[in-house]
Amino acid sequence: MNIEVTSASKHAEPLSQASAALYVLTQDDIRRSGVQSIPEALRMVPGLHVAQIDANNWAVSARGFNDRFSNKLLVLMDGRTLYTPIFSGVYWNVQDTIMDDIERIEVIRGSGGTLWGSNAVNGVINIITKRVSDTQGAQIVTTASTSGESISFRYGDQISNKGHYRIYAKGLSRDAFKTSADNNSHDSAEMQRGGFRIDINPTHRDDITLQGDLYNEDDDQTVGVTSLTPPSSSFVDDTVENDGSNILLRWTRQLDSNSEWRLLAYIDKTHRKDNSLDAEIDTYDIDFQHRLPVGNSHEVTWGLGYRYIKDKLKNSFTVAFTPENREQKIVSAFIQGKFNVNENISLTLGSKYEHNDYSGDEFQPSARVLWNLVKNHNLWAAISRAVRSPSRAHNDLRLNVSASPGMFPTLVSILGNEDFDSEDLTSIEFGYRGQPTDNITLDIATFYNRYNNLLSNEPNPFSFEINPAPLHALISTTNGNAINAESYGIEISSSWQASSDWRIHAAYSWLNLDASTDSSSTDTTSAQRLEDSVSQNQLQLRSQHTISSDIEFDTNIYYTSRLKEQNIPAYTRVDLRLGWLFNKNIDIDVIAQNIFDDRHPEFTALDISNSEIPRNLGARIKIKW
Repeated sequence: MNIEVTSASKHAEPLSQASAALYVLTQDDIRRSGVQSIPEALRMVPGLHVAQIDANNWAVSARGFNDRFSNKLLVLMDGRTLYTPIFSGVYWNVQDTIMDDIERIEVIRGSGGTLWGSNAVNGVINIITKRVSDTQGAQIVTTASTSGESISFRYGDQISNKGHYRIYAKGLSRDAFKTSADNNSHDSAEMQRGGFRIDINPTHRDDITLQGDLYNEDDDQTVGVTSLTPPSSSFVDDTVENDGSNILLRWTRQLDSNSEWRLLAYIDKTHRKDNSLDAEIDTYDIDFQHRLPVGNSHEVTWGLGYRYIKDKLKNSFTVAFTPENREQKIVSAFIQGKFNVNENISLTLGSKYEHNDYSGDEFQPSARVLWNLVKNHNLWAAISRAVRSPSRAHNDLRLNVSASPGMFPTLVSILGNEDFDSEDLTSIEFGYRGQPTDNITLDIATFYNRYNNLLSNEPNPFSFEINPAPLHALISTTNGNAINAESYGIEISSSWQASSDWRIHAAYSWLNLDASTDSSSTDTTSAQRLEDSVSQNQLQLRSQHTISSDIEFDTNIYYTSRLKEQNIPAYTRVDLRLGWLFNKNIDIDVIAQNIFDDRHPEFTALDISNSEIPRNLGARIKIKW
């Protein structure tokens, strides 16, 4: 209840005072789960839908709409946005760091648009790494398992009496999975990455961080390729080449105990090349915010932001963007005030303004109230609006899905729409967060979401094309905004400190989604597919048992109900970890994941290998000095 969080208000406050559906994964949660990647760790968050597609790809969303290209969830690491402007989603396979360096992961389920802007529609994932002063000395971690190997090295030291630094390097390989037919999938991977961070305090009021990363990764995949000449539509084995780098500067100045300003600037460069598309994307971002008191008991936070994105794309016949090169500019401003009505009730009001090159001006207001019923028992409620602004995929894309060559060739295509509008959400939430007894915490969130202008696929009249040659018939759809939907659900999580050495976490989430099509639309399938894409029930149970001063035993159980649209049956996954503190410098973990199931499917994606997630057995050794 007293964990410090920043995602709900953009400044530090206790979790108990956050008027949002906010869940925190601590470093201890991550370590004791035995997971080796960020999306694996996110399985522990109630209300998140996390599914592994193959050895490299994940589908992660909040409160529905899960897909490999999920676009209603904003993900950040130390303030740097991780989404790609190609489709406003995240390539999870390249989002990595040393897991021990993560201090915590804060997850907001629900709208975060007022503070965080477009694409924070259904949630915000904020990954926060440790300060350098907490990672001094040297550390090597090596992991070997039936699904792959990894090794990492980190070293931290003091620069002077005013600062510290750390450097790190990490390499990993992921082995190929198998399909339901017991064939090897073409989805193995190799990655190398490294980076640094410097924290300095030139004065007692200033805190400056400079950090950067670079990476290179090759991911195997099986991808669909379309052609008007034989063999027309086919699947080919391909390797995705990923590389990127970033550098970030954050400067915080404490003006007094209740006032501060922060300047954040970063440059992020990514390059992704596969059989269908070669994409280079450069992002330049600068953000300023200022928190100041108003009167004796109120405070206001305001900020300005500017983002410039430049991309260079090389098309293929299967995937093409027009224009191939585009520059985008996003200008934003926000203001949010927290007003203490009395000693028990606080009201938070705010709005964000953004201007983007696709849909123009966007406003995302919200109102939140927190009521401290009695000590350690809080109720909260919120109403908010959020938008998902258009992306390159919705405005500029031509995707040639399939072709039938021959005497009368036919091409099936999905076309972008330069008039595609923002998708928008109106959300109403209620929640309780409290501590019913000294050793039990309880968090309940309920919500009702109303979506408008969601993506539809509008059929076009049958036509003919001569370019590209040869002359062929065209069956196509154009992206539209004709789907409306409503969803509602409940998310419950609780922790029980059964004894001084045993803690149990439990969580359950239920979600229902109904979708409909505007009367003007001729799309007859998208609404039903959207309804069927929801896994309604999720349940998890986690046990953390410290058997002795040097032995830990942890159990994680996850249940996910069926995914009707993809014909994925319900599955239960059980993970175990046995940790042994060999001495003060050496930790040894034995990890077993998915132990009662040889393998099972969690998600399918038509354009890549449809693998099944296998049982994984391994060991991890951590050496510190």
